[in-house]
Amino acid sequence: MRIATLVIGIDMAALFRADEFSYEARVVAAAQFALGLVVAVAIL
Repeated sequence: MRIATLVIGIDMAALFRADEFSYEARVVAAAQFALGLVVAVAIL
């Protein structure tokens, strides 16, 4: 995930300090969800 945030250019430290959800936080959440689905399908 760190590689993906580097490629996309998202500052994770700023996301953790933010008081509200932003577009970048949704992108990170969607990427995590997609990666989880890929792993789940690979296990099945």
